[in-house]
Amino acid sequence: MDIAAQLATVTLFHGLDAHALAAIAGLGTPRTLAPGEILVEEGQLNNTLHVVLEGKLDISLPASPERLRSIHLRTCRAGEVVGEYSAFDQDLVSAQVQAITPCEVLQIDASELDAMMLKSAPVASRVYRNVIRTLIRRLRDKDAELDILVPF
Repeated sequence: MDIAAQLATVTLFHGLDAHALAAIAGLGTPRTLAPGEILVEEGQLNNTLHVVLEGKLDISLPASPERLRSIHLRTCRAGEVVGEYSAFDQDLVSAQVQAITPCEVLQIDASELDAMMLKSAPVASRVYRNVIRTLIRRLRDKDAELDILVPF
């Protein structure tokens, strides 16, 4: 399967036509990760959107002097994106991302994606709508998780 076809399965890019998907694929650089390899570290600067094409990534808050143990946040699989918080808000990375299995990711420079979206309002509208849907889904999932963990 080519990268543009794989991007069609990525939530962030749902609804984009083949031309837009091919253009986004052209912005990216493939990267292979071995199990245990760290993709991004908490507290670092990041301007890259990482699209998971194959494999599984662990997203966690690593143990530190302030945090006595590592806290698992979620597992990211093919078709998902990591690094979007810091890539879009240009703040520091909020969690560590580490390969669980062999992974293939497509790294897209956020400024290049932004420049592309500035040239195409329909692409920008679709991508940002999908970003909002993704973030809302994550919030709803965390709310449901808290309902289980914190009895009233």
